[in-house]
Amino acid sequence: MTNHVHLLVKEGKEDLGPIFKRIGASYVYWYNWKCNRSGHLFQDRFKSEPGGSGE
Repeated sequence: MTNHVHLLVKEGKEDLGPIFKRIGASYVYWYNWKCNRSGHLFQDRFKSEPGGSGE
């Protein structure tokens, strides 16, 4: 499965909240760079288009 990751994080001096916030922000920065886009990752409403063999 390439659609998710598992992380094993040991809490030290810093709380887990800021750590995951930093990980998420880094991912969004990379994704926006890779896909040549900007803004929040989920800023637009979800869009689904019919297709496939069910038409």
